[in-house]
Amino acid sequence: MKPSRAVPVLVAASLALLPLLYVGSYAALVDTSRRLVMGDDGICVVRQYRYGGTVAEVLFRPLREIDRQLRPSEHGD
Repeated sequence: MKPSRAVPVLVAASLALLPLLYVGSYAALVDTSRRLVMGDDGICVVRQYRYGGTVAEVLFRPLREIDRQLRPSEHGD
């Protein structure tokens, strides 16, 4: 059975959309309002993301650094 030509095209299109999904997810989750949130240990921290906590901080750290350089006024720098 001969493989279809559509399979490589679908794989390439999916891989091309991954960066767009990454940036879109960051844009949807980032919170630049600089609100303080009380942590479980009683320490106040600045909330950076609407959802995801530590996982979001680790996952989006590279994009957040780029965002802080491009939009310093939004991040209070």
